[in-house]
Amino acid sequence: MIELIKFELKKIFSNKLIYIAAIGIALFVLSYPVSRYSGIKSVFDGREEVQELAEKYISDEYTADDIKDIRQNAIDKVNNKEKLNKDEEFLIYYSGSFIKVNKDIQKDRLTEIENKLGKLKNDNEESAFEYDSLIKEKEMLSNLKRQESLYLGDWNMVFDFNVAATMKLIFLVLGLASIFSGEYASRVSYLNLSTKEGKTKLNTAKIISALIYGTVVFIFVTLIYHIGGFALGLPNGDKSASYIFSSIYNMSINEYYIGTLALSYLGTIAFSILIVLLSVFTKNILISFGLPLAIYFLPDMLKLPGSIMNFIYKINFTQLLKGKNIFGEYITFDLFGDILVYPYLIIVVAIIALFVMLIIYNKFSKKQTIA
Repeated sequence: MIELIKFELKKIFSNKLIYIAAIGIALFVLSYPVSRYSGIKSVFDGREEVQELAEKYISDEYTADDIKDIRQNAIDKVNNKEKLNKDEEFLIYYSGSFIKVNKDIQKDRLTEIENKLGKLKNDNEESAFEYDSLIKEKEMLSNLKRQESLYLGDWNMVFDFNVAATMKLIFLVLGLASIFSGEYASRVSYLNLSTKEGKTKLNTAKIISALIYGTVVFIFVTLIYHIGGFALGLPNGDKSASYIFSSIYNMSINEYYIGTLALSYLGTIAFSILIVLLSVFTKNILISFGLPLAIYFLPDMLKLPGSIMNFIYKINFTQLLKGKNIFGEYITFDLFGDILVYPYLIIVVAIIALFVMLIIYNKFSKKQTIA
């Protein structure tokens, strides 16, 4: 079995397009922090001065309107080709490195929830799902610390999971779409199925190889994105994630990041198995390439109204692969009268889907013929 796995991995990694994509993606991702770091060194006295400027503007000395006015004046100077001072350079090019909280967002939301609960009580709808969902949201919000202004460094860049997800998909399609369909096209599958090691052992080796490859892809993309945060660093990871994403889950930024990575890894594994399964069924390389891309992009393009369509959109593998928004918004579902928050639901659905796909794969592989 080990030799078969090595053989399948060798076939996957012999695809030159994978290395071309790896070089291109690495250059694309890393060019931004490199140029950003060069810009910091040419204008400021290192990233320490950038942090000092950020802390200056998140202090009570400046309001959001003050910052907006200074930034607009700086933009006007750029348009007029006038030279900028350090403060203006900072507010134009590095304003994403801090967050300025101007009002108590949690308090406003709690007030809004109380008003909705009061209305539902007056309408005698305390048994409604919406009422229970609001009660849970109120409880979660009450456990959070009050939002404060904060220096973020390059956390926003590291959390760009949407682009990272697309890159993972490109690698997965390049490496796995032809794992079966390529052999059908070259009629190698007929030889494989006629050998003593055919069918079960070979197909098991393929799925294990796909999982290993998916893991390598996940690690590679994660690492180059993490390196991308070196320009300003990743400070204040112990602070609440609500600072960045208005998340009501009681998590630090570090915990939010690790949790999102875990979900994204689960999505990577799910997509790996799905692509292999599609390759088995389609027996056509072009279709094997096209279907995963369609599954990834179509949900965002076809956001249709209605609770069922919204449910399907929220639980598909694309959202799992992106990961970021799963903890970023409060969404609940009615599961036989019980409240289930979005992260728990998508994890359960993904695990069930993984087992179902593996069962289908196992049954279908046993029925393959060389005719």
